[in-house]
Amino acid sequence: MTTPAEIGLLGRILGTFKWAWGRIQQRLHRLGDLERRVAILEKALARCPSEACPACGGREFRALKSEKIEPFEARRVHFRCKDCDYEDFLVRPVGQKLQP
Repeated sequence: MTTPAEIGLLGRILGTFKWAWGRIQQRLHRLGDLERRVAILEKALARCPSEACPACGGREFRALKSEKIEPFEARRVHFRCKDCDYEDFLVRPVGQKLQP
């Protein structure tokens, strides 16, 4: 036979389990939301892995051409955003990895 104290203890334990289960459910729901957001970002980056345009933030900032700078061992790389037509260039030493 259970005493009133034991019933009270069981009630508190059950309440703690319900609270913990609710927290787990919240975390799982949030984890699902984060997984969906990451999947959307990965899909966007897979399509166009370039850097974002400094002007509009779009992911259509691409290298158009590269030309040698004669007296130096360097190249000038021209970039243009297809979304907003922003243009920029950078000068890099020959052999350096291309990064806008």
